[in-house]
Amino acid sequence: MMRREITCLFAFNAHITLTLPPSLPPSVRSSLPGDIASNPSNFRAALAAARRRFHATFIVAGNHDLWVSSALAEEGVVDSIDKLAWVHKVAAEEDEDGREDGEQKSSSSSSSSGSSSSSRNKRGKIYTGPVLLHLPPHLSLPPSLLLLVPLLSWYHPSWDTEPDLPAEILAELYKGRPSFEQCWADFRYCKWPEEVVRGEGGREGGREEWVSTTTRNRGIAEWFAKQNEGFLEDARVRVETREGGREGGRKVVVISFSHFLPREELCPEKRFLIEPMLTKVIGSRPLREQVERLKPDLHLFGHTHIPLDIEVGGIRYLQWPLGSVGEQGRQTGEMSLKGPVVVFDSKGGEGGREGGLQGEVPTRWGAHYKEEGRDVLKTELAPWVKMYWNRR
Repeated sequence: MMRREITCLFAFNAHITLTLPPSLPPSVRSSLPGDIASNPSNFRAALAAARRRFHATFIVAGNHDLWVSSALAEEGVVDSIDKLAWVHKVAAEEDEDGREDGEQKSSSSSSSSGSSSSSRNKRGKIYTGPVLLHLPPHLSLPPSLLLLVPLLSWYHPSWDTEPDLPAEILAELYKGRPSFEQCWADFRYCKWPEEVVRGEGGREGGREEWVSTTTRNRGIAEWFAKQNEGFLEDARVRVETREGGREGGRKVVVISFSHFLPREELCPEKRFLIEPMLTKVIGSRPLREQVERLKPDLHLFGHTHIPLDIEVGGIRYLQWPLGSVGEQGRQTGEMSLKGPVVVFDSKGGEGGREGGLQGEVPTRWGAHYKEEGRDVLKTELAPWVKMYWNRR
């Protein structure tokens, strides 16, 4: 069997796919950890652009991707679970002819969790489930395998266990302004079946359990984590990630990715955030448990639009967001200047870059935590936070 070599795996935000040149090498892969587009037409356009520019693109749904409107009502999309199924259907639309030579899907993947297309199809493929890439021998690398594992997830407020800012500070910030719950768009545009909100424990499942930053309910987060269990328990994934990371004597490199955050350490403390209530809607404890079971060499994530490359608990985590136009002049300026970052390169590349999993990406927050450490007990707002709220 012919096995195609992977040249580079990029990690970045979806918006940049529309501006990349269409003449990238045919073996380049990309990873898009969610928030591709809320509008169905824009979502299709982004995936079409990715197919033109990359040999393969690996995606996982984010919160904006699961917003529901009347645009897809005729296709039966009435809630965010329907929208997730629609996202996977669109990803698979051009991937109907079988598996690419040299690429194997996890045996438990199905049309709802993974897809591939024929090598005769010159356009790239979109994957929503785990994929095992066979890497041929190279001067800079022994023969190896690259396992890419997208992890579906959703947030729940109880994930945030760090102290809140004092009530008087929050009261001053929101004085005369709408509450965070009123402003958070997911609470308006995402719609969940009551049985999903309730979860398996039969908890309360009304809308008030979803549009809240104080609820202990995590039914939605648990539902999303459950969708990952099939391939996390798959024999191939178990052996390759839990039993020495090898298959037939060959090293297996594991890269997982999610939209939401597995750990609190991946977001700056509340005093540094323009929106200190953001921590209630960014992370998932069930996701953290799954990442720690998987033990990837690298986990990519998104959502907060804050560049960070940091190792916590023996696992390396990386976010490299494009951000909005306004954010590109602030927290995502590093990304807008440097462009997509290579996280794995089977051949080595520009500037004497070695092959394999690439090293740490310098980021402002990564440097901060090396120098200062994390202190969740300090409550004085950062200067830029004060400046932002004083202008509003």
